[in-house]
Amino acid sequence: MGVALALLSAVIESVLVVPVAVRNFRVEIVPGGVLVYRGAVFRSVDHVPGSKITLVRRQSGPLLQRLGVAKCVLFTPAREVSLLPMSDADVERLMRLGADDV
Repeated sequence: MGVALALLSAVIESVLVVPVAVRNFRVEIVPGGVLVYRGAVFRSVDHVPGSKITLVRRQSGPLLQRLGVAKCVLFTPAREVSLLPMSDADVERLMRLGADDV
């Protein structure tokens, strides 16, 4: 019984919750840095100042490369912000942001 409930919960989460959360994820490069919009039920906006970004790391494996996307992690002295996979062009724009220190 417990296994069936766990399986049902996993199916409901993967079919209903995850697609809505991914649809509501957005990254916006603004003159002052980066705005990260997240959340399906509990929405939040996270501002990462461009002057505080010390490193932008690109993460991609064989599957992400085949799909033409890459993950990106923004590092600041206080924290790191992981972003969902996005197009290679968007990752390149973020890489330039970390190099240019907007």
